[in-house]
Amino acid sequence: MLSESVVGALRKGSTEDTVETIRFVEMMDCFFDCLNVNNFSTSKEKIKPFQSPYTSVKDFHLTWLQEEFRPYLTEWESNVRSMDIPIKEQNKKILSQETRYGIDVTGCGCVNK
Repeated sequence: MLSESVVGALRKGSTEDTVETIRFVEMMDCFFDCLNVNNFSTSKEKIKPFQSPYTSVKDFHLTWLQEEFRPYLTEWESNVRSMDIPIKEQNKKILSQETRYGIDVTGCGCVNK
């Protein structure tokens, strides 16, 4: 569901209302690809750079996770928290604390405290 093919389908019927959904699906697809690296040829065969092997501690995967993905999630949560709606409703519009913690620990190698 959160894949490149879904992004393509969403783009075909894209409206102003779907822009953020498309962005979310793209970001999650890249995140999953960062976790789904299994050999040197997959990224070339599928033309999916985020499935390429990690090569160093300064790898582009890690840079993307820290400088784009985490800030995206933080901005999303901040935008929802600024809405004038009950906390219970806000919580329905963002990732659960447990999911966010899991992403921070497994995908980004750090934790917001």
